Amino acid sequence: MKNLLAAIFLIINILSFSQTMAQTQVQSNFEILKGKNDSDIVYRGPLTFDDISRVPAFHLEAAAENYNPKTKAIKALSNELADYKLVVFLGTWCEDSHRMIPELYKVLKLVNYPMESLSLIALDREKLDKNDITPPYEITRVPTIIVLKDNKETGRITEVPDKSVEQDLLKILRKH
Repeated sequence: MKNLLAAIFLIINILSFSQTMAQTQVQSNFEILKGKNDSDIVYRGPLTFDDISRVPAFHLEAAAENYNPKTKAIKALSNELADYKLVVFLGTWCEDSHRMIPELYKVLKLVNYPMESLSLIALDREKLDKNDITPPYEITRVPTIIVLKDNKETGRITEVPDKSVEQDLLKILRKH
């Protein structure tokens, strides 16, 4: 009887874990367009950090490893950022995106940000995405990090942070 109960308990836990994992995984649904030249990779649509890591120009892991965020800001964000949704528009063709997205990646990892609350959307050079998500956000430059609370924009970082990704995010949260 004990073995039967243990087996049932194990099965329930496995099913529960599988369902949780399925709900939290972000799906990729981007297309790859031909760029200005053969080495220019232009993604358009929703993607993940895993997808970004496959774009050589980002050097995602190495650039993130080399980035040294401000400890005080990271500590404060650890307590607050999870209550916000982030929508990030980027260009796989854009040098500013190549610099800022690895920095954001490291910050989000350090604060244990729930990745299911993050939307990464690649835009083409005309600032359009595959699913026509951009119009309400009025994206004119990339990267753009939009911070949402209760589905309302509380602030954004556009193209280049004023101080740093983590300090600018904290400033947005503190204003709200």
